[in-house]
This record gives sequence, structure tokens and C-alpha cells, in this order.
Amino acid sequence: MLIVLCIFIFVWLFVYSPMAGSGSSMVYSLPLFTIVLSLLEMYRTKLASSELFTILGGFTSSILFLVLVTFIGNFQESCGMRTGWGAVILAEAVALIAASTVHSVYHHILLVLGWSAL
Repeated sequence: MLIVLCIFIFVWLFVYSPMAGSGSSMVYSLPLFTIVLSLLEMYRTKLASSELFTILGGFTSSILFLVLVTFIGNFQESCGMRTGWGAVILAEAVALIAASTVHSVYHHILLVLGWSAL
């Protein structure tokens, strides 16, 4: 719980503050994505053990989506490409696959889409 709170504070202060440019936001987003994904996978059995931890796992997956869409959008902006819905769809797909290891609802959504959960 404390780890999620620290990640949320880090995201709020360093990535999404009004003074952060696209370059620094992109640089902070990639390691934060790696840390959140690693913690989600390390504690996936704990997060799937009870209903409260499952909700926490879903919240962590939404943070994962937010950080990844920030990275992809800022990467496209720094390369001079137009940012569109492709970044959102890619970030949602990655967050959905990561969330399916913790949250059973996401696992069922992937099965309906025809994907097997990893």
C-alpha cells in the first residue's frame, strides 16, 4: 500500500506537474512504468488473494496505463509525430494484459477477445 502511495506521489510531482516538459516527462515515465510493472508481477499472487487486494491490483494497472500513455505520447511528440488514438490503444492493450494476471475480470475480457492471458 505504501509503495502505491509513493508511486502516486512520484507521478503527481514529477511527471504531471505543469512545469514538466515532454522530454523530462518521457524520461520519468519509462522507469516508472518498469517499476510499476515489476511490482505488479512480483506481488501478483498477493494481489489476487483477496477482493481488496484485487481492487488494489486494478488501481495499480490503471497507474500502469497512465504512465505508459504518457511515455508513448511524449515520445511521439518529441519525434515530431502526431499523437493520436494509437498511443491510447497500445497502452490500454499492455495494461490489460498486465492486469489480467491479477484481476479476474480482465482475464475474462482477454478470453472473450480471443487472447490467452500470459
